[in-house]
Amino acid sequence: MQSTADFMGVITDKYLRKTGECPECGGTMYEWRHTNADGSPRCQPTCMTCGYYGKGQYAKPKDDFTESLQAQRIKAVKTWSVVPNSSYFDKRLSNFKADTDELNALKLKAKIQVNGLITDKAHVWLTGMTGTGKSHLAMAILWEYLSQTKYQNKAMFISVSDYVAYRKTLINIKDDKTQQEFRQLENYIKTAELVVLDDLGAENGTMEQGNSATLFNVGLISEIINAREDKATVFTTNLSSSAIKSMYGERVYSRAMANSKDHILVFKGIPDYRTKGLMSSARRDG
Repeated sequence: MQSTADFMGVITDKYLRKTGECPECGGTMYEWRHTNADGSPRCQPTCMTCGYYGKGQYAKPKDDFTESLQAQRIKAVKTWSVVPNSSYFDKRLSNFKADTDELNALKLKAKIQVNGLITDKAHVWLTGMTGTGKSHLAMAILWEYLSQTKYQNKAMFISVSDYVAYRKTLINIKDDKTQQEFRQLENYIKTAELVVLDDLGAENGTMEQGNSATLFNVGLISEIINAREDKATVFTTNLSSSAIKSMYGERVYSRAMANSKDHILVFKGIPDYRTKGLMSSARRDG
């Protein structure tokens, strides 16, 4: 009996043709074999891996394209993001529990930061103690960014500690498919219009100020930050600026702080919600 995968392969070969490699994730681009009656392409070449649309000379998309693109971008966020659990995707500005004046002010500032990400490709920093709402607002910023850009741009959320742990598990895995998937993830992180790097420093465990991250961790983080020096990026961290310098070095710190003037939100004087048992559906992560 023919498997579903084999059947889909036959259908793909019959109706679609390959047009090359996706410039965004390295996957395969496809287009319809048959054109419109006037000879024009039926749609733009598309990557079935990440949803990227090629930039060819094509007719203006129909109105329903926006809805389709929105669904694709949301799916891409959930597919390519590296998060501790799927509940992270539920975090929005609308369900951020701003129960103090300080938190309400930070919520308003977070929304304002979206404009800087769009127009200036800013590096936005959310700093402060654990459990104060940084991760929640960072994810909320991501969704607001996608909405304000009408889902034209790509975005993803990366828990730095989970990403580093995932990378370490691949060191001894030689499976070609797994390695290719990681290369696609790596490329997506470097090229997406917006990336959230959540909890920078947590990948090194509990460390006293002045300690250094491992060379492996520094290499991974440096590679990402170097690639994103001129791209919109949101950082969250519990570390002070001096601790970040000690861990990653002056060069990485300098590039991470590039274009961050007026884009730093400090979570100060806010109690850790985890110690208060505030575990609601709208809870915040730090």
